[in-house]
Amino acid sequence: MFKNKLVGKRQLQRRIKHQTKLLKNQIDNMKIPLIRFQLDSHSYSGFETVSSNTDLLETSTDKTNFDSDSDVDLEESVDVAIDLKNKLRERVNTYNATRNSTTSLLHILKPVLHFLPIDFRTLMGTPGHTEIVKLNNRNMHYFGIENAISKKCQYGIKENAKKISLQINIDGLPLFKSSSTEFYPILGMCRALKDDSPFTIALFCGNGKPDPLESYLRNIIDEINSLKERGINYNGKVYTFDIHCFICDAPARSYLRQTVGHTSKLGCEKCHIVGDYENHRIIYAQKNLKLFNPKLDQDFIAEPLPTYIKEKSPLLRANIKMVTQFPIDPMHLLFLGVVKRLLVNYFFATSPVKLSQKIMKEIDDRVFILYEYITSDFPRKCRTFKELRRWKATEFKLFILYTFL
Repeated sequence: MFKNKLVGKRQLQRRIKHQTKLLKNQIDNMKIPLIRFQLDSHSYSGFETVSSNTDLLETSTDKTNFDSDSDVDLEESVDVAIDLKNKLRERVNTYNATRNSTTSLLHILKPVLHFLPIDFRTLMGTPGHTEIVKLNNRNMHYFGIENAISKKCQYGIKENAKKISLQINIDGLPLFKSSSTEFYPILGMCRALKDDSPFTIALFCGNGKPDPLESYLRNIIDEINSLKERGINYNGKVYTFDIHCFICDAPARSYLRQTVGHTSKLGCEKCHIVGDYENHRIIYAQKNLKLFNPKLDQDFIAEPLPTYIKEKSPLLRANIKMVTQFPIDPMHLLFLGVVKRLLVNYFFATSPVKLSQKIMKEIDDRVFILYEYITSDFPRKCRTFKELRRWKATEFKLFILYTFL
């Protein structure tokens, strides 16, 4: 996903020609007029972009004289030009066009459409300066919650929405196989918005988890407290703001809550059960769960702290509830946990329940028959059982909930 794909020179030329052809067809359909200006007895055509970080097109403030035979509406032309630039940005984002290919395409279009910029950074509005927050093990940048929500509010807020409730995800993302450098982003999603796609709140890049945690979460905690007090203003109406939950995997949950890991004897996140170490595993089986009290949100602010809590989490300053607002996700717990372990034991383990190659082949054939009936709602289709260890969570979900039944 993050690796640059090497493209041959001929293939790159074909892609540029194809994109140019599509854009020219759009331009012909839109019938964009080319307006000619005269300034100090020197004529030139088109528009000038104001700066690299603005979408507005402005003409020169000097006195300009239009040709006598020009009856084109200037305001309409500017609107068409802005609309074309927005469509170009959407195309670049949709098809993940590289910087070099986009710049080459702009060089081709610039002689025809003078109002277009000549560089990828100007088209996409890349900021010239980025504010960096320095941590012990590299740097991070904070984009902000309100900035992202304000942009998404341009598409509107759902009619039945009474407040802006945010879901937050924090997790590590390795970048390379030969290096420990990784991203540790903070992502947000709001179901109250019509555009409810995830957005980036902050992005850390470094070796391992962000250290210290207090510096990593300081900006988002301060903004959460500020938004809770004043809310979010949209079209003259103030919406209350709140955090719905933190959706993370087990290592990230223990790190954010500052508790012991999920593999420890006190690793259960819902009750005070103590596990037993057997066969290189922590076992919680054969216990009467009614004998163990549930873990509560108040445990994280108690004095002294329980033994399973290392120290108080910075999220407590934002009044985040450490138990009820940290749900256990089914992806890791069920699909990559229980289902994967069962299937691997059935197909690969050296035990009496291991299936023969003939039976595995029959299962594969039956699964392949269902391929043409699987809709696009499922991002992945199950691969052969020879690649079972490499299956993704969505493949285990499809198999156990739909294919297997």
